Amino acid sequence: MLFLAFITVRIGVFGLFHPTHLTVQARPQQVLLINGTPSHAADIRWNAAPAQITARDGGPTDFLLSIPGKIERNFRGTLSITSVGNELIPVITMDREQAIAAVVAAEFPDGTHIEALKAAAVLARSYYTASRKRHRNFDFCDTTHCQFHRSPPSAQHAASRAAQGTAGLTIAYQNQTFAPLYSASCGGHTLTASSVGLQPDPYPYFSVDCPACQRNSRKWTQRIEVEVTPTEQFRLAQKIPSNNYTVDKTTGVIHGRGEGHGVGLCQLGSNSMAAHGASFRDILNHYYPNTACSRSSQR
Repeated sequence: MLFLAFITVRIGVFGLFHPTHLTVQARPQQVLLINGTPSHAADIRWNAAPAQITARDGGPTDFLLSIPGKIERNFRGTLSITSVGNELIPVITMDREQAIAAVVAAEFPDGTHIEALKAAAVLARSYYTASRKRHRNFDFCDTTHCQFHRSPPSAQHAASRAAQGTAGLTIAYQNQTFAPLYSASCGGHTLTASSVGLQPDPYPYFSVDCPACQRNSRKWTQRIEVEVTPTEQFRLAQKIPSNNYTVDKTTGVIHGRGEGHGVGLCQLGSNSMAAHGASFRDILNHYYPNTACSRSSQR
């Protein structure tokens, strides 16, 4: 897979599992260099770290990383494993474009239209470009705290093609690339960041109509026993599906639509736009008014 830039990012993986034991396996007919020693596999316990895993030439390689009995994923890059207390910290240094494809594949369901995936790739790239390092031992994690990240998809996967088709492009407001927000389903209209208690930095976000989500988003009801505070913090604390809701003060029941915070791009709506002929630039212009999509100067 050919990309324009070869910028790397350091992704911490498997942190939710707090691993004390990891195994690393080379792909068939390949050899890993593990702390300078050629090998096909490594079994690493918390008291045996640190470990550095590369190709034989010291560069990136393909490998299977697993927590025995819990999770395994294929990756490409170089792997460093350190320990904090009795917990192992695996960090993969990988090509940023591969990381972007992995995010798009993880965040957007199979069958999403390619133009919607291209818009998603621009957003993922903008996040990695604009965000400061978010963790002490690595740049970003593989959870929704940063961007949801699984194994990088194959070069033929639609998410990889979306990343390649938008290589280098980011979204900017007043000539400043920003880390954009998006949600699964806005319920019919997106929200400003300030309306749900989020700090716009630097983009203020705007409320835009999303007819497809109005027609097709999930309706839900939920009883709330406390006074409703319409903020994202309150939504998460009370496990409310979305911020698009009304309150029946007599019964304490809230009626809503959609899923997620509702700020920025709506995944359901963007896929509908793409299916009806919109380009990824059309999608970005709709959900992020007053922004520009251009090639990042970072290489």
